[in-house]
Amino acid sequence: MIKLIASDLDGTLLLNRAQKLEQTTKDLVTALLKKGYKFCSASGRQYANQKRLWDDRKDIYYICENGALSVYQDRILEEYPMDFQTAIAIAEDIQAREGCEVTINTRDTVYLCPKDPMILTHLRDEVHYNVTEINDFSKISEPILKLAVYEQGGIGSSVEYFSRKWSACVHTMVSGLEWMDFIDYASNKGNALKNLQETLGIAPDETMVFGDNFNDIEMLNQAVYSYAMEHADEAVKRHASGTTVRVEQVLRTLL
Repeated sequence: MIKLIASDLDGTLLLNRAQKLEQTTKDLVTALLKKGYKFCSASGRQYANQKRLWDDRKDIYYICENGALSVYQDRILEEYPMDFQTAIAIAEDIQAREGCEVTINTRDTVYLCPKDPMILTHLRDEVHYNVTEINDFSKISEPILKLAVYEQGGIGSSVEYFSRKWSACVHTMVSGLEWMDFIDYASNKGNALKNLQETLGIAPDETMVFGDNFNDIEMLNQAVYSYAMEHADEAVKRHASGTTVRVEQVLRTLL
């Protein structure tokens, strides 16, 4: 019997670059909670942003920053900061690469040193992140949970470069068409979900998961009932037990 449902956001619940969850989706989650299911929003997004998307609700679990931070009822369940000096070195490398922008994610904000003001406008005004501009990465005093590189037009041309240079130090993953993330080896969505399952006493065969990208693979592997979005890469679909065009279709069937 399913007890826990975990879903990615961008490309999964948020389709076609949407920046707001549909009310029908939020109503479905409310109905599931009333029937005793537990729900987890699992994303590369920051905690503050996810809470806004879900109307600040505290009755669901949040896996944030691709697994580097897990929160429930504003209480931190887990946090996996990166090695600070390694994070700064990666940030400087991203900043020096032509066409690339770096975001540095801490618990409460994302730091930017924008080369193109477009990235600031996108994250602050379109995605609605908590954003802080900075001109010296070394002045960041909080633990760094995640780095990301944004390359307008597609991250494909830089994946090999960054993977080859940094994958021995940190976990690297493609998280969107223009995005690639860097997090500590101890953190990914799968490990975060596994720890949540153990905390709640819920097994993989009592878990349903939805995802669409490479940063969802470990999470898809952590559930018996796993769905990749129909538009996902075939390499992602191979880790799922099924596919769907819309998460809501499966949730309605479950209800």
